[in-house]
Amino acid sequence: MARSVRGASAAAASRGVRFPSAPSDYRFLLPTLPSGDSMEECVFLHGDLEKRPYQLEDFRAPLEEVGLIKAITGIGAFQMNHIWLAKMRTKDDKEALLKTGGLRVKGGFCAIIDPIQHDVTVKIHWVDFAVSNESI
Repeated sequence: MARSVRGASAAAASRGVRFPSAPSDYRFLLPTLPSGDSMEECVFLHGDLEKRPYQLEDFRAPLEEVGLIKAITGIGAFQMNHIWLAKMRTKDDKEALLKTGGLRVKGGFCAIIDPIQHDVTVKIHWVDFAVSNESI
């Protein structure tokens, strides 16, 4: 069976895990997230499902620890109690929060999700033998 030379290294690199600091048993439960121009300065905070319910005060200390509490212009629950929408002052503030890799809220991991994510990860299950690796 033919296979990609780079495929083995991609598989060894954990198949594109976005949150390497998340615990292995961390579960994501997400509704459809909005995107578009109105989300340019926004991030979604996805809290640990086991730590629900969340309140506004639960996010204050973690955001102060990373030094971005004053960069937030608005924050509130989004559709589900474990998903919060945070609006930042600038895109630079948003990038700074995304670079933290996650927060520790109520003792559990909290993922920071960019609704304007332009990277697409594709898992290919089958390709015809006539398709070259360069085409993929």
